[in-house]
Amino acid sequence: MAVGKTAFISHASEDADRAMDVCMALEQHGVPCWIAPRDVTPGNDYASEILDGIAGCRVFVLLLSREANDSGFVRR
Repeated sequence: MAVGKTAFISHASEDADRAMDVCMALEQHGVPCWIAPRDVTPGNDYASEILDGIAGCRVFVLLLSREANDSGFVRR
């Protein structure tokens, strides 16, 4: 669960570096973020962790790119 997190950052794996830049910028301004793979608990089901992260955050940030637009995971 995204305890203490405000924003869930959704991104394609190809955009991981840019997504982490967004995450760091938000967190520097006091907005705690949930972002994969950083916040996925090792050994837990990845998809379940993503759903819990979304459910536990008040804000959903989509880093929209060509890769994200083509990703079945992001689309869901």
